[in-house]
Amino acid sequence: MADPARMVFLINRVVESCEQLVDELKRERRAICQAGREIVLPSTSIPSRPSEDFVDLAVAARRFGMAADTLRLLVRTKPHIGRKAGGRWQVSLAQLASERGKKL
Repeated sequence: MADPARMVFLINRVVESCEQLVDELKRERRAICQAGREIVLPSTSIPSRPSEDFVDLAVAARRFGMAADTLRLLVRTKPHIGRKAGGRWQVSLAQLASERGKKL
């Protein structure tokens, strides 16, 4: 096990480094604002449905009292309900509820 005093020393060094970086960023921000430069943020694509709305197909099937195979077929025929992620189906609870006419 590592020496606790050494661990505290290393943690303190990391915290100091982070504080220095934050101070540098604050100075840079202040300089940009004082110079009156326009700040253009990179565009980000906002998903049409929040990713936290999606759950694994098996979870959605249990929650809606459906067989997983039935839900899988439904998702394939109505792509707005789900998506494939990492080889597994993810289902939008809101879209499924809307499709089934149920409340979440």
